[in-house]
Amino acid sequence: GCLVCKACVTQCPVNVDVPEFRSKFLELYHSRYLRPLKDYLVGSIESLGRLFSQMPWLINTLLNLSFCRELFKNYIGLRDFPEYSPESVRKRLLNYDQKGFNLDYLYTLSDEESKSSVIILQDAFTSFYESQIVVEFYQLLKKLDFSVYVAPFHPNGNPLHVKGFLTKFRSVAVRNTKWLTHVGGAGIPIV
Repeated sequence: GCLVCKACVTQCPVNVDVPEFRSKFLELYHSRYLRPLKDYLVGSIESLGRLFSQMPWLINTLLNLSFCRELFKNYIGLRDFPEYSPESVRKRLLNYDQKGFNLDYLYTLSDEESKSSVIILQDAFTSFYESQIVVEFYQLLKKLDFSVYVAPFHPNGNPLHVKGFLTKFRSVAVRNTKWLTHVGGAGIPIV
C-alpha cells in the first residue's frame, strides 16, 4: 500500500525512509527472482511517455480497446491508464511563440533580464497527461510579465526508483543532476 510519497519520513521520529529501503529490497529481491512485466512497464513510463505523447490519438485508442484493457489487467496487472493529452506541451506552446529552449542564450541575459525570467521544468505526468496545466502556467507567468522558458522534458527516474531499478535510477539521476546544474548556472529561477 506504499505510495512512495515519503510522508512517513517526515513523521517518523528516527527518520526511517521507507521508500528508500523498499527500493533497495526490490533491487535485491529481483536480483534472485524474476521481475513481473508490470515493473518494466512502470519503470519505463517516462521514456515511453515521451514517445507516446507524440501520437496520443493512436495510444489512447489502443488503451481504450476492451481487448487491450483486459490484456493489461489480467496478464500484466495494470489497469486504469490515464489518457495522453491530445497535444504535447511542445505543440501547444508553438501557439504561444515559444521558440524552444536555448540554454546558451539564457547564459547571455543580463541580471535585469534574468530577474524577470523563469524556467519551467516539465514533470512527466503533467506534461504527458495534462499538458494544458503546463500551458496554463506558462500563460499565467506571461501575464505576470515574466519571460518564460520551458525546458525540454528530462526523466527524473522516479518510476525506476519506485520499482527498485536502482542502477538505472542512479544513472538517470547523475545525468539529470548535471543537466540541472547547467540550467541553474544561468541564474534564472526554476519552477
